[in-house]
Amino acid sequence: ALSLGSSLVAYDAILIDISTPDERDRVSSRGWALGYLGGGLLLALNLGLVSAHSSLGLSTEATVRISLFSAGVWWAVFTLIPFLGLRDRPAAVPLEGHVAAQGSLVRQSFGQLRDTIAHLRGYPQTLLFLLAYLLYNDGIQTVIAASSIFGQEELGFDSDQLIMTILVVQFVAIGGALAFGRLAGRIGAWRSILSSLVLWCVVVGLGFLIPEKAFAMFLALAAVS
Repeated sequence: ALSLGSSLVAYDAILIDISTPDERDRVSSRGWALGYLGGGLLLALNLGLVSAHSSLGLSTEATVRISLFSAGVWWAVFTLIPFLGLRDRPAAVPLEGHVAAQGSLVRQSFGQLRDTIAHLRGYPQTLLFLLAYLLYNDGIQTVIAASSIFGQEELGFDSDQLIMTILVVQFVAIGGALAFGRLAGRIGAWRSILSSLVLWCVVVGLGFLIPEKAFAMFLALAAVS
């Protein structure tokens, strides 16, 4: 989780260097769409391996290990593209004060973080955003992590149905990312995000009402989310 969070910091930081402010919604949506496509292809291969592991003479544990290893290799290979293609750029805003003192980059980074936290009271909107994002992100991650367990334990779906749902969500998300990129270009990023959160709340509320064994409804809500 720490490595993933660190990689997303670099991912988000790259966006402002490769696109202008009026291009960022479009570039970001295309990036997410390609990410869903690539992740979906690997996921399809891994889920196929999980489904056929017995006929291939593999144990469940070995199959999980192979899937995790393939994800690491996949991530490493595609990391070579920005590593080889992007070049360092000077900081847009030089560090000031004691943060700019000599020391390692890690030390300077934590010094800047310390300064930011110390002055948060002077930026109430930033503080409100950070708190809102904490709740928003944790809520979404909880739903994503618990949805398959909910489908299996509470709604009685078998593993094949859950695998199908995961694949559908992964590939539907490609169109969703592109669609929200266009929507942001028309009505603005703030209204697009707000609309998506309202839709997300509706979907989660309806999920509570899904009858047992109602797979079609579960699949539809998963695709919408």
